[in-house]
Amino acid sequence: MYRAVKIVSREDFEYERTFEREFEGIQRYEQVSKDHPGLVDVLHVGRDDEGGFYYYVMELADDENGEQDEIDPESYKAKTLTSELRRGNGHSVYDCVKLGMSLANGLGHLHAAGLTHRDVKPSNIIFVNGAPKLADVGLVAQTGQRTYVGTEGYVPPEGPGTSSADLYSLAMVLYEAHTKKDRLDFPELPTNLEIPPTVNRDEWRALNNVICRAGSPDPKKRYDSAPALARALRDVVNSSGSRRGGSRRKVARVILPIVAVAVLGAVGIGVFWVWKDRQKFNETNSDLLATQDQMQEGITDDDIPFVRPDVIETMPGEADSTDESADPSESSGDSGFTLIDPGIDAESIDEIVVIKDEVNTDPDSAPNESEIVPEMADDKGESEPGEEPDEDETPIVANVVKGQVKLMSQPSGATVWINGEEVGITPRPLEFELGPVEVTLKSPGYHDYLFSDEVKEGFRIVSAPMLFDRSPILGSPWVNSIGLVFKADEEGGHSTEESVSFQVFDHFMNEAGLAIPVSAPNGIVQVRDEAGRWAFCDWVSRKDRESGYLGKGIYYRPVSSSEATRDYAFKLVIDDRVGTLILNSEPTGAKVIRDGFVIGKTPMVLSDIRQGPYSIQIEYPGFEVAEVSGLLVNAEAVPEFVELRRDASVVFGRAWINSQGMQLTPIGKVMVADYETQVRDFREYVTEMQILMPLTGIAQALNHPVVGVTRNEAEAFCEWLTLRERSHRMIRSTQRYRLPTDLEWSQFAGEGVETGTTPEERGRMGTAKFGWGEEWPPVLGAGNFADLAAAGVLRSYVIEGYNDGFPTTSPGGSFSPLPTGLYDLNGNVWEWVRDPYQEGNDNLGVVRGGGWNTYEKELLAVSYRNAVPVDTREDFYGFRYVLEDTDVNP
Repeated sequence: MYRAVKIVSREDFEYERTFEREFEGIQRYEQVSKDHPGLVDVLHVGRDDEGGFYYYVMELADDENGEQDEIDPESYKAKTLTSELRRGNGHSVYDCVKLGMSLANGLGHLHAAGLTHRDVKPSNIIFVNGAPKLADVGLVAQTGQRTYVGTEGYVPPEGPGTSSADLYSLAMVLYEAHTKKDRLDFPELPTNLEIPPTVNRDEWRALNNVICRAGSPDPKKRYDSAPALARALRDVVNSSGSRRGGSRRKVARVILPIVAVAVLGAVGIGVFWVWKDRQKFNETNSDLLATQDQMQEGITDDDIPFVRPDVIETMPGEADSTDESADPSESSGDSGFTLIDPGIDAESIDEIVVIKDEVNTDPDSAPNESEIVPEMADDKGESEPGEEPDEDETPIVANVVKGQVKLMSQPSGATVWINGEEVGITPRPLEFELGPVEVTLKSPGYHDYLFSDEVKEGFRIVSAPMLFDRSPILGSPWVNSIGLVFKADEEGGHSTEESVSFQVFDHFMNEAGLAIPVSAPNGIVQVRDEAGRWAFCDWVSRKDRESGYLGKGIYYRPVSSSEATRDYAFKLVIDDRVGTLILNSEPTGAKVIRDGFVIGKTPMVLSDIRQGPYSIQIEYPGFEVAEVSGLLVNAEAVPEFVELRRDASVVFGRAWINSQGMQLTPIGKVMVADYETQVRDFREYVTEMQILMPLTGIAQALNHPVVGVTRNEAEAFCEWLTLRERSHRMIRSTQRYRLPTDLEWSQFAGEGVETGTTPEERGRMGTAKFGWGEEWPPVLGAGNFADLAAAGVLRSYVIEGYNDGFPTTSPGGSFSPLPTGLYDLNGNVWEWVRDPYQEGNDNLGVVRGGGWNTYEKELLAVSYRNAVPVDTREDFYGFRYVLEDTDVNP
């Protein structure tokens, strides 16, 4: 078996430090490369100091013109993405998604280890046994090392060396594979004529949207992490079926297995359904794709905004809460809901606000619930003219607050069931008393759709895309969503005809981001680890339920393909047996997490757990994350009690000290550092990352605020601290450090409600008050400003009559805090915030609060915004960080 060897000579580097850094990077990479299939595997690293070089041995890429076992060293050329694009080998949407997920997951694994690639491009993506891998690891370095390397067009505007920069580079790679254009043309798109007519436009546009976000020139607008990018790519094909185009594809895909089965029965031959690319399927079955148009009666994408099955809500009072023309006989009585006029539609609503965080993430643009005042309708429960009132009917009281929900199924005409009673068909507006509610939609040939949510004031539209029921038919062969062929047995069950192939299992590992030890003789995968076999079955079950091939409570379990004790090949069997898990914890109210999703809080009864091994995470702020695992073998309930153990992790809403000894105070939705980031804190960061401290022209002690940092360097520090404290389990995976927003900084400083959409506008319309009050010059002890003690440094540009005793920076906490408990918001150093000064100008940043060099009255006003380029370094610019929790689950 051939291997690749790369020799790196010292004489190729101008500085010894750069050579050593590259060697240290490859050493660290060797330790993590074996744990992920998306990274080229480095097998050995060595060096020869006398010879002046180091070297590393790695797995060999496929040959451009042959397989691994056909390599001829004399004619060998590595198969890279560049060679594939040069050959004109097409990359469908599905190809690009698969490629991007594999590489994004590989980058995520690299970033989690504190490394960045710094030169992601097509020529550095090789294929090993047909699988894409990130190669040319000679440029791998620790996160934050910003030496300019890389290739023009793949390097973001801020330069390489961060995880965000790697995602930008990957976006350019996907842009080239997706559009067949050069990365220097980004974001230019091909014309409609250049896109084959068989390509699904919804998926094509969805993929382009993901690429544009990942390739944004503004790092803040990109995905937060490589796993987040991988999930977004996955959703390009997984969620496309929810729209009309996706539904048409699903119709075609369900018809094809039926046709295939009919053909098999007619000719009496066996078949093995080869797993085909989604795009290939569309191209060969385009004549079937129009059938869904006939099934979407009354609803188009233009009728209502689509939000997966999420909920859209107006502010209470925008629509009448009752309808006097409604038939009183349609009242539900004890059911807690009322049927209302179907004529109320989205078009009659003045304003629609999407209330899911994934869609509307700007906290400043969402309505404040405390400021919403509902308008009560005047509904006295009067009878229609000519009717006698029903004496037994409970009158509707005008001051009873209710919420309205309009169900819009796709397709329309689904029957609406509440509490076991059929109450109408969709589209159907309903009125509920406030509180939890469950509504089921039923339609022949579709899986039931369950709407379960908390009804609040206002008018809500629920978009309910119903899934075709493609479940197996008793006694008939069947093909699932990924092309696995199932045979029917005499007892009415179904199992796969063949053992699981390596091709299918490898796709699962790439998509799930897992590295499971396997072997694959004759293309059949063998998995020793039972947990790995179950993980595969759960993955297929989840995909089939999401696309309508399996119903609720139906799943796959693995069974051995043979009786041989050393044969670890396996098949899939459809099962519906479930068990019950009773979860309790001390303290109670802990989050219950299954498959990465929060599903409730303890105490909790899970009655739909599939039989087999289970693993549940229990999480409570301030306590260690506990894992509950075991084996369900029957329907008997299994009790699990967990006594959680305290740890040093953060509890939002309480003052907390982090790993650097920095105290954080809860203000609003974030935890704020009491002090500006100090020299000792930043030195800890640069020491671990093996980069240099910022050069300054002033003398500083360890407890002084660090200065001379650009905004990007401040953000890199926050990213490092996030990864460090996640690894120490002091913060959760949904929590991260970052710079405060401009509005958050104003809140910390006690500024009132501000108007304007940008820092520039808010500063122009702000007040002239100071953090210490309205006096000028500042009261003694107000903060560290340009005072008499600094006259020698600042050449007499000082505040006359004010002396704080410090010529430059002062130790954190030398002056009294503001009422919020934060120190040095007035003076000491100007503090970076994350917003650009002007909309669309990402190169112009903002610093707030004044510094030891500030003497002008207007510059020390709380509302003043100091506009400076984001790459500016000065001896009076520093930063303060906040900790936020991005978890939007209950």
